[in-house]
Amino acid sequence: TELNPNNANAWQAKVELQVAKGDKDAAYETIKGFLGTDSDNEVAISGAVEMLLQLDKQDEAIEVLNAKLEAMPDSTSL
Repeated sequence: TELNPNNANAWQAKVELQVAKGDKDAAYETIKGFLGTDSDNEVAISGAVEMLLQLDKQDEAIEVLNAKLEAMPDSTSL
């Protein structure tokens, strides 16, 4: 993720590994890092929101989703 910060697949793989290892704090920090890249990858954003929900971060998931929907009103995947 450091070499190519816009690679949504790398961010997703990193989060999935962290969750699998039980390191929810690291997964949460990774998600925040990804969302800070201003990515417009709708699938990755949806995945990040789903992971936030799994990490019991419902309020943040709603905020992220609302912000992305506002920024991308024509989205058909969010």
